[in-house]
Amino acid sequence: MQVESSLYLKKVKPALQELLEGLLKKYGYASILAADSKSKLYNVSRRGTVITEDDILSGRGFVARLRT
Repeated sequence: MQVESSLYLKKVKPALQELLEGLLKKYGYASILAADSKSKLYNVSRRGTVITEDDILSGRGFVARLRT
């Protein structure tokens, strides 16, 4: 099963690269982890299959790690 790339992460990537460059000027080590996940619920019955997105388990965010 192939997972599609996140359009959101592709959109924010240039801003994150710019932020990383700025952090590397001040810190000896810097990294940024970006995540964007969508959770889906699958309900299967005799009538058919219903697929819905679960907002509680879905999420996106960023973490920066810095060292002097």
